[in-house]
Amino acid sequence: MRELDRPTENQCPFLGCFRDKATVYSYPTRLNHCYAQESVKRRFKIGPRVVHPSVPVDTDRQKTKCLVSGKWEACPYYQNKMKRDVQGRAGGR
Repeated sequence: MRELDRPTENQCPFLGCFRDKATVYSYPTRLNHCYAQESVKRRFKIGPRVVHPSVPVDTDRQKTKCLVSGKWEACPYYQNKMKRDVQGRAGGR
């Protein structure tokens, strides 16, 4: 297995390892997660919902979007996250 890398400008800034968004694999792997999305799950049919700050990213998507300079900016998850961040900053004034 290759070593972990720090994100570069060639990779989506929201790509990171599960439980460590500051670190990313520089090649497609199921260990890379998208922090532009979050998932809400229940452990049981009844009970509290658990919010995970990221979701796994398909390795094909990583090859064509997340790890390709100039491609990840067109990702709808990236664009939606950027819009939410701008709206959040505008609302906090």
